[in-house]
Amino acid sequence: MMGAWFLDDVPSSRFPVYCRGNVGEIVPKMVTPLSSTVTTEAFRLAFTQMFADTGAFHAAEMVEPSITGGLFGGYLYFNLSFARSFAARAPGVRVADVDRQMFGGGEAPPFRRGPGDRSLRTKLRAARGAMRMLRRGGPDLDASRAETQAWIASIPLAPSDDELVALVAGFAPRLAVQLRELVEAGFGAAIPTSLIERVAKGAERREPGLLVKAMSGLGGIETARPAVELWRLGRTVAQYPSLTAAFDAGIDGLQDRLRAAAGADRAVAGFLERFDAFLIEHGHRGPNEVELASDTWGSDPASVLAVVERLRLSPESADPEVAAPRLAKERSEARGRLRRAVAPPLRPLITRLLETAARGTARREQAKGTIVLGVSALRRPLFLAADRLVRAGQLPDRKQFFMATVEELPKLLDDPATLGAELAARRATYEDLNDRVPPFAFEAELPDPATWPRRADRPRVTRTGPLTGIGVSAGVGRGRARVITDPRDPRGIEPGEVLVAPLTDPAWTPLFLAATAVVVDVGALQSHAAIVARELGIPAVVSVEGASRRLIDGDFLEVDGDRGTVTVLGPTADG
Repeated sequence: MMGAWFLDDVPSSRFPVYCRGNVGEIVPKMVTPLSSTVTTEAFRLAFTQMFADTGAFHAAEMVEPSITGGLFGGYLYFNLSFARSFAARAPGVRVADVDRQMFGGGEAPPFRRGPGDRSLRTKLRAARGAMRMLRRGGPDLDASRAETQAWIASIPLAPSDDELVALVAGFAPRLAVQLRELVEAGFGAAIPTSLIERVAKGAERREPGLLVKAMSGLGGIETARPAVELWRLGRTVAQYPSLTAAFDAGIDGLQDRLRAAAGADRAVAGFLERFDAFLIEHGHRGPNEVELASDTWGSDPASVLAVVERLRLSPESADPEVAAPRLAKERSEARGRLRRAVAPPLRPLITRLLETAARGTARREQAKGTIVLGVSALRRPLFLAADRLVRAGQLPDRKQFFMATVEELPKLLDDPATLGAELAARRATYEDLNDRVPPFAFEAELPDPATWPRRADRPRVTRTGPLTGIGVSAGVGRGRARVITDPRDPRGIEPGEVLVAPLTDPAWTPLFLAATAVVVDVGALQSHAAIVARELGIPAVVSVEGASRRLIDGDFLEVDGDRGTVTVLGPTADG
């Protein structure tokens, strides 16, 4: 098959099923050429080494470049066949566990066992590999964060072209190390969670939502902190009339108006001081945050103010700091009920698994945060170089800069005109593909992108009965549906509404506090939306296939995060 995009991989012949799954939460859009050629080799190296170290695969099985995943139509996919084979070979893991963790309840081609998937020798080798990994105790994530911060401090404020090329060239090896840490931390969350689901299946059936209650309000989840801090900023706006008036006048030009008023208004000055502190601490995060071409909260502060503008309208009852002790109490009580619901010999196991899953969840979010911090540091000098070429009239805009590959970067910096026609052609293809919705999963051959629906023209799906997914955060929320497709423009959502989204990354999660419940098309129990919703105490159901097309603004919904159902009660609150 010829690739739809010039950087596309060739699907594996041995492991042919690929899936967007929860990778769509990490990389929701098409990947630009510069970003993909900087990061793709790091992804391959990290994942290939990780699975090789488990002992579950022979070296001869891992020669195809797309063995663990790849780019197809310019979108990043995980290799579902490979992950399923790993589950079939690894002790204590099932194919169903991988399916549930990687893509929730979405449909994908069925698993077909291949050579080695039934081998007792392979299982024993994988068991030894797992024991080695457990004895290592996992990577030192604090040391990794400190090393990344030291590396960031070493980057020149205005690197020369040669320094920038060297910086980009050296990024993939360090990213590979951090991705390996992320995968190990992810295993530390996913495997015990899967085992808990299996052991506690009967208890969960008798009390739906018991497991997610036992995993809620953990504290120390790095990616929940921005939501809490933005909530405080929203409360500050609601407290002072001058700030309220400034926000009432609209987001456009708001930052300039605030800075102009700061000298004469202590409330405005105090708000800006806290806002600037937020950008220093969290400005590296934002939508599609591992894509080098994407703006962050720091480079696009207006997107952060748009979130604050929504949160200022939320009721005091949505305060996450008030919810935290309640969630901790409910978690402790749920864990007690969960232990009592299983056979006595299993109770110590349940306790250890819950503790391990909680620790793994926090570590996974920390590992991802370190990666995002490094990507953001590399992004800054790339933006400087791109903007310099735009100001000189050598490129039409910043996005065109990212149409070059890492190998072409020296030529682009030296003489952009030599790549002008090629970059323009790629840009046209990129915009067309990025405007389309790639298939959730495919086997052996990617469907022709010309058949993919455009995002703006996706057909509505007829609603028949309750929508089902995976309940990932306990509780029941009712409210009108508000379908949001871009976290940078959340101005439609009102207090008490249900946030309905195609996917969520960390840029979305502060909006959870503006909602009475959350519904997401994709996701799983350990996806980002699930983790943060549990931390904030917001009822949530993920992996509700087609929810953002099947639900419309104004539908009055009941979202049951215990049972994993979304019911349309009617077009109004009265039905």
